[in-house]
Amino acid sequence: HLALASDAVALTGTFSETIDLGGGALPNPGGMRAFVAGFAASDGGHRWSKSFGDASATPAATARIAADGADVLVSGTFQGSLGFGTEVITTTTLEMRNGESAAY
Repeated sequence: HLALASDAVALTGTFSETIDLGGGALPNPGGMRAFVAGFAASDGGHRWSKSFGDASATPAATARIAADGADVLVSGTFQGSLGFGTEVITTTTLEMRNGESAAY
């Protein structure tokens, strides 16, 4: 998915193995992972990139750039565990049943 603002571009997607979006290879401990990355709208230069998810299920992600252009909002669904920095949420924590997905 692609989100555009006057001075920023945000890109989300999934990958296996490793991926380098311009800021170095993003880690992948196994399975499919999601990524979100920011680029300069003027020249496409890499600003930042992050990966998230775990080996149990691929998180689907979409992004929007806030009106001020400074923040990127990411949302999607996942099964298993999903970590953002030091915070990890799991579908078992959320009492999911029958293979349902959780939203973030």
